[in-house]
Amino acid sequence: MAEKFLTSKKTTWMIGGGLASVAIMAGASLVLLSRWMVQEPLPATNVAQISQTGKATSSAEFEVETPELEADAPATVAAPAQPVVKKPSAQAIAAKRGLFRISNPTDYPVRVALLMRKPGKQKTADKFELPAHWDFAPQEGSLKGLIVSLPNKAVEVKPGDVITVFSQDGSRRYWGPYVVGETPIPEWNPQVGEWKLTLEP
Repeated sequence: MAEKFLTSKKTTWMIGGGLASVAIMAGASLVLLSRWMVQEPLPATNVAQISQTGKATSSAEFEVETPELEADAPATVAAPAQPVVKKPSAQAIAAKRGLFRISNPTDYPVRVALLMRKPGKQKTADKFELPAHWDFAPQEGSLKGLIVSLPNKAVEVKPGDVITVFSQDGSRRYWGPYVVGETPIPEWNPQVGEWKLTLEP
């Protein structure tokens, strides 16, 4: 009988503890849900405005006209601002220094690495600046190409710079190395002052 009493007491404590836990969890859920519930916006306060006659009138007395949109009018979306790219000067075009345009019509994701030669005669080990690179998805800039730049300066490619391209999908495909002004690729466009690199599939 003592065992029956202890078991029923134990069961009562378990049921009571379970109910208390459920009540606590329900209360916490209500508190959390009340934070995310949509609430009515606060009413606009009437601000006293001075009319031309000098009398104070409330803003409720004014009617606000809202332009109605025609159903037939197409919605216009503002185009994102294009970065300003300066065309190279006449001296730069004469020296074949210009912007760098890249086109990847291949099915490979690629990385284009550029070693820019430092101006003037340098030692063999120190004749290039730090390399720069850009990643292109398959078919990115496929026909027209994209002009590339660096965050802290414009890229001006000139004869003697070295370009290497390699795939990033593990296929071990690569293009180059190309020496600007010495190999047929990239091509110089004197009308716009650009070097264009178009990868061959």
